[in-house]
Amino acid sequence: MRRLLGLLVVVAVIGAGLWVGTPLVASALVRAAVVSAGLNGTTTQVQVAANPPLALLLGHADTVRIRSNDDTLQGVRIGRLDILLVDVSLLERSAGIVEGTLTDVAEAASGAPLQIERIGVAGALGSANVEVSVLPGALATALRLGFARLAPPDLVEGTVAGRTIAFRLTVNADGSLLAVPSSGQGPTLVLWRPTGALPVQLTGATVTGTEILLTGHADLRIVLGLTPGS
Repeated sequence: MRRLLGLLVVVAVIGAGLWVGTPLVASALVRAAVVSAGLNGTTTQVQVAANPPLALLLGHADTVRIRSNDDTLQGVRIGRLDILLVDVSLLERSAGIVEGTLTDVAEAASGAPLQIERIGVAGALGSANVEVSVLPGALATALRLGFARLAPPDLVEGTVAGRTIAFRLTVNADGSLLAVPSSGQGPTLVLWRPTGALPVQLTGATVTGTEILLTGHADLRIVLGLTPGS
């Protein structure tokens, strides 16, 4: 009887260790995958959760939350990243749903860096809906204007060397954001182009009285290092 009780105690201790330790190990493995995908932040944190926790031994997590500050991702700067993955297969490196935000994002395209205030994502991991917010000051910097006056639904006006100039914002067939001189004279500027680091395919652009709102979709599997077989 004494031996049986001792065995039960050992089993209980091992079970408790697995109950507590499995999420920690899974979090460390997912963090390593995210970092290997190129996400380098000052405080990259990953939290993996499952109920019961031992389900992680079978490769399933209810949620995976990734948070990071001051990131660089293949030439893209991200001030803050907060992403929640739902119904995650750790073995297949896939997830059912993704939601979250990226703030203070800068991408260089054709020499015109466009500062993104916020990118919101929601939906399927491979084709999440995206909403992007750009402030007038950031657009003025990208267009090299003295200031930017927004004229809904698609015009931006400003001054260059004392001369007023206007651009019409439009989305190209490849999902990039273009600024086309409304006068028909001068070059068209590429403000945003989908890249491997941030594969955001834009589908629409709307100028409001206070900001530029962009919509589109993105495949976030490569970004988060969760592609099957990676």
